[in-house]
Amino acid sequence: MILEQALFFIALLAPWAILVAKAKLFPGKYKAIFAIVSVVFVYASLMLQVHLIDARLEKELYAFDLNGDGVFSELEINPAQEEAMANLVNDTGRAMAPITGAIFSLLYTAISFMVYFFASWGWSKYRAKNI
Repeated sequence: MILEQALFFIALLAPWAILVAKAKLFPGKYKAIFAIVSVVFVYASLMLQVHLIDARLEKELYAFDLNGDGVFSELEINPAQEEAMANLVNDTGRAMAPITGAIFSLLYTAISFMVYFFASWGWSKYRAKNI
């Protein structure tokens, strides 16, 4: 659970960290490459988070499989097992994550880069005016 949340915050901070690294290491160069790297990193972080959630939910479900055969017998089925099964199979968000993750990665990175470039442009205008 903590790792999943950490990956989410890493995904949110990645474009900003990549922008700062680009500004320090390669000022004025390779904007498109760093944008692509940022999109891929955010997308990979989100997909890894989805896989960790799937693994956690499967682990919770198969904790009810007492004999370890992968099939739930009548003795193993109870309300808690049914709830764990529902949590695993009734989530379209995880099923649609590759599509929505790609869209989110593109939009979030684009917005992050636009905010960064407008802020740096405004800062350069402010500094030029006050020097």
